[in-house]
Amino acid sequence: MQQGQPRSISKRALRRAPRDRFMAAIMFAVLILLAAGSAQAASDLVLIPDLWTLIPLLVLFIVIVFPLNALIFRPVFATLDEREQRTSGAREKADEISKEADEVLTRYRTELAAARSAAEQARRQVVETAREEQTRITSAARSEAEEKVEGARSELTASLEQARSEMGGHVRELADAAAQQILGRAL
Repeated sequence: MQQGQPRSISKRALRRAPRDRFMAAIMFAVLILLAAGSAQAASDLVLIPDLWTLIPLLVLFIVIVFPLNALIFRPVFATLDEREQRTSGAREKADEISKEADEVLTRYRTELAAARSAAEQARRQVVETAREEQTRITSAARSEAEEKVEGARSELTASLEQARSEMGGHVRELADAAAQQILGRAL
């Protein structure tokens, strides 16, 4: 029988149940009647009972043990055994679920570590690519700047040479004019 499923009760057991209850009630009543006599005799404490009292008590005990065993003890013990089986089954199932959860958690952590590692490698690759691109762009910009600086220098040098050559002629003329004014005569 699996856990959680109702137990089927046979028709014979259903018919027998009221009769068994009736028999148990009768035996209980007889036991109470017999115990009432014993309770009344409690004022006279006797350690060794009379043989004529002991024999009927032993016979009554033997007669009552078998029906009580069939009506009370076996069903109670069967119920307790079934309960123990269900409990142990539930514990085993809980242990299995716990083991499965641990396996899933371990697998999750492993996959998470692998994903983090892959992400870290991808990040490093992107950073390395960006650094290479930065180096390439910086080198290209530096080369272009050096070419522009070199072009500007050569242009400046050319302009300076042109200005010197132009100034050279003007300087002579100015010097002659200044000398004429200072000397007051033409040179």
